[in-house]
Amino acid sequence: MKYKIFWKPLAASLLVLLLCFVAWTQQKQNASRVKWEYMKTTRLDEAALNKLGEEGWELVAIQQWEGGEQYSAFFFKRPK
Repeated sequence: MKYKIFWKPLAASLLVLLLCFVAWTQQKQNASRVKWEYMKTTRLDEAALNKLGEEGWELVAIQQWEGGEQYSAFFFKRPK
């Protein structure tokens, strides 16, 4: 009979712990999402590439095509 007294507070405590855990995991997931900014340029030499790297830009793609001359586009990203 004395175990019935502890059942409701124990269940309530477990429910609070579960809700706190769910809220903590949601907050952690939202904090771990990185937002990016992007940049495209068509002219790039070694000095410019080094400067962009120092500013946190990362080269992620190069697109090349021909249309009378050969053209290149360089795509960069960095965290906001």
